[in-house]
Amino acid sequence: MAELRFLILGDDFTPAALFQESIGAALSGLDATVSFRCVDTEPGQLTTVHSEEISEAYGDIAEGAALARDCHVIVTTFAPVTKSVLDGAPELLAIACGRGGPVNINIEEATRRGIPVLFAPGRNARAVAEFTVAGMINLMRQIPSAIDYVRDGRWRTPREDTFEKPSGPELGGRTVGLVGCGQVGRLVGRLLRAFGSRVLAHDPYAQASELAALGIEYASLEALLRESEVISVHARVARGAPPLLGPPQFAAMERQPYLLNTARAAAIDYEALLGALRNHTVTAALLDVYPDEPIPGDSPLLQFDKARLHLTPHSAGVSRDIPGNTAQILAQGLFDLTRRKVPAHVANEVAVSACFRRLATIVG
Repeated sequence: MAELRFLILGDDFTPAALFQESIGAALSGLDATVSFRCVDTEPGQLTTVHSEEISEAYGDIAEGAALARDCHVIVTTFAPVTKSVLDGAPELLAIACGRGGPVNINIEEATRRGIPVLFAPGRNARAVAEFTVAGMINLMRQIPSAIDYVRDGRWRTPREDTFEKPSGPELGGRTVGLVGCGQVGRLVGRLLRAFGSRVLAHDPYAQASELAALGIEYASLEALLRESEVISVHARVARGAPPLLGPPQFAAMERQPYLLNTARAAAIDYEALLGALRNHTVTAALLDVYPDEPIPGDSPLLQFDKARLHLTPHSAGVSRDIPGNTAQILAQGLFDLTRRKVPAHVANEVAVSACFRRLATIVG
C-alpha cells in the first residue's frame, strides 16, 4: 500500500501530537498508509525569522528544509516555509498552516510548484470577539480599577450607590463603530447587538446588504468616526500602508470614544493615539498589539495612566479552545484534498488541480 508522509512541526501552543490525532482520525479511511513525523519546537528555540519572502515566522529554515526532505505534506503554525525549504522537499504535495493568514509560507513559490497552501481562518475568531467585548466592558466600567480599589484599601463607604467607586457608562444603547468587519468584526457585531448596541461598520470589502442582515449598519469611515462612542479595529493593513487611524482620523472623532485595537498595531498611529488620550479626544483605549513585542520597557505606552490605557500581551486570540479548533479545520481541509475536493480554506486555489494529479499517484 502507498504511503502518504506528513511532517508536523508543532510548538508549545499547538503540539504536533494534537495535529496528528485530528488528521489521523480524518484520514483513517484513506486507501493509503498515513505516516507522521512529529517535531515540537521548545519555546526558547522559537527564534524570529527575518526574511523578505515571509513574515511572522519562528523557527529554523535550515532545520525545516532538512526535515521536509521526503515528506508529502507539511503541517505547521509558525515554522518558516521558504523557497529553500520547498527546494529541499521535491515530493511535497501540500502545506497546511494553522493560522488565519499563512504569512509564514512563501505562497507565490508554492503556487508556482503546484502546492496548495491550506490555512485556518476563524480558528480564533470567537476568542478575539469575546475578548474584544469583554475589553469594552472592562474599559468603560473601569473594572480593573474597581479591583484595585478594593485591593488597595480605598473602599471605605458602606453606600452601594456612589461614584466614589470606579465606574462608567453601559455598553447597551451605545453606538459602536467597527473599523473592519470580516469574520471577527461580524462576531463582535452580533455580540454587541445582543447588548442592545447600535453597530456601525466600515469595510471596503463588505457588502452593506450582508451587514444589514446581521443588524450592522454600513458607514463611511468619516461617519463612523463622527458618530461612534466606542471604536474597535478589526482590519489588516498591507505592509507599508499608512495607519487607518492617524492624526486626521482622531481629529474627526466627535464623541470622545473608547478605542480598542485587537487586530494589527500598524492599523493605528500610536503616537497620535497618545496625543488623543492626553487631550481627551479619546476617553480611554485598550491595546493588545504593538509595533514591537514584547513592549520595550521604555515605551511611552507604559508610562500612561493605566486606568485610561489598558495594555494586554497580544492575548485576544489566545484561548484554550484554539489549538483544537485549528487542528480540526486543517484536518477537514486535508480530508477534502485527499478526496479530490477543493478545501474551503486554501490560499492558492489555482494550485489544487496540480496537487490532485500528483496525489493520484499515491492515493488511488
